[in-house]
Amino acid sequence: MELVTMVTINRCGIYKVRFRIHQELRNYFNKNEVNKSLNTKDIAEAKSKAAIILGKYEQILKVCKVLDKSQIQELVDKYIKETLEQDLIDRAVKGQGTVFCNVGFDVYNNTLALASADMAETLKGDYAQDLSNNNYRLIEETLDELLDKNSIEVDKTSNDYKLLSYYMMLAQIQILDEASKRGRGEIHTPPEVISNRLFYSQKHINKPQPKEANERKITTNKEALDSYIKFYKARCDENNTTKDQYRDVVSFLTEVFLELVSPNEDVAKTTLEDIIDIRDIIKTLPKRNIQKYRVMSVDELIDAEIDEADIISSRTLVKYMKWIKGCYAYYHSTGLIQTNPLQLIATTSGTNALDERLPLEHKEIEQLLTLTKDDKVTNNLIKVFYTSGMRLSELYKCSLKEIDGVKVYDLTDRSISLKTKSSYRLIPIHRSIDVSLLKELPTQDGFSKRVNELIRSHISDDKRKVLYSLRHSFATDLKNNRIDPNVISELMGHSHQTMTLQRYASSYDVHILKEAIETLSI
Repeated sequence: MELVTMVTINRCGIYKVRFRIHQELRNYFNKNEVNKSLNTKDIAEAKSKAAIILGKYEQILKVCKVLDKSQIQELVDKYIKETLEQDLIDRAVKGQGTVFCNVGFDVYNNTLALASADMAETLKGDYAQDLSNNNYRLIEETLDELLDKNSIEVDKTSNDYKLLSYYMMLAQIQILDEASKRGRGEIHTPPEVISNRLFYSQKHINKPQPKEANERKITTNKEALDSYIKFYKARCDENNTTKDQYRDVVSFLTEVFLELVSPNEDVAKTTLEDIIDIRDIIKTLPKRNIQKYRVMSVDELIDAEIDEADIISSRTLVKYMKWIKGCYAYYHSTGLIQTNPLQLIATTSGTNALDERLPLEHKEIEQLLTLTKDDKVTNNLIKVFYTSGMRLSELYKCSLKEIDGVKVYDLTDRSISLKTKSSYRLIPIHRSIDVSLLKELPTQDGFSKRVNELIRSHISDDKRKVLYSLRHSFATDLKNNRIDPNVISELMGHSHQTMTLQRYASSYDVHILKEAIETLSI
């Protein structure tokens, strides 16, 4: 195996070496492969480091047949500790060396700890300076990847995106500050989960609050929610949120959540345990659009035997928890509560949206096209999404151009808001597409609902098969056609190894992309 085939690059541009461990040595390594960061963005340096790592491994493999088990284990342990630097990794995990040192440890003899403290302090200064100038460039890539991974679409010009950027910058500064202080031995407590304190002032948490002369006026859950709804209404008006979205959020919060949290209780007394209990109740409730449950109170729903098919999906639970989390973020920011019990509650389902969708099989796509043969616009758009892999919103943001004789959907305009940097790309137009029919498009919601209804009524009752499934079909069929995975990632707007961190153009010639697209038959 050539060395170059084992050196790969991660999303941050750092090279790593990866290779399978021979079966005879796996018990000694206690794993099946070596996957080691080379800590460099230079390919020549990466190859050199990888050659050393591989060379020493091959030496062990050559001599293992003439050594007994204890001698082999000794060689492997030394290789893991010295060549793979596992001792440094262990020191960091245990609270020593490269990140910080244990209480009582002589930090001035621990140059690794001091070096990492200096580095953390320098980075903290960079983040603080950018934050003071409202510049979020240092976390933009990470934030975009996070949103893309969870299939969350956020308008980058919106206040929500700016607020999320602010909190991520603030979190990074606090993490670096703690790393710096621990490196110098200034924090005399065992390391805890830093996320417990990410968005809080350390002084505010640790310093006892002065007692007021008079007893604090209680704000009930209902009063707090009424205040939030007024704020939410103003934000919806500002962001042109649909009336349906506003109605759904307010209806859930007032009719379901408020009843679970008790309207007349002090909002400040709600604990993390309360929220977890409420979440566990919510995930057993039925879908709110089923007629027979609409007349039932929350208490009646809790006591009722709900058909499993009627229970809300994991995606709906995630949505509801995000709505609740929005309330408590508002309560905390306005001083109604001192600490936010929702801070440690995860609001993702553990799988991204693409994983929760199933691709439409080729015969199902053909069936969908047959159903829409008399509606040329809809029929043409179904072909567009299958042969381009675009997200629905991207079609309405792209422009149609011709580059080097190839007609493309152009998504490279930086003035449009897309999910991630990787989303800015060119996608060749498949030969089957009637470009003239793309001049006037139906509304996004109307088109999406129509296609989803056709799928549900005539093709499959599997809820994981929807319009978005065509994007999944696109990726699946290209993979089955043996198209380079990096080319597929390029076409879909995912990051991949051939990209640079600051790329603004395609990594592949448009003709190569065109050849890949044309392998799809329709």
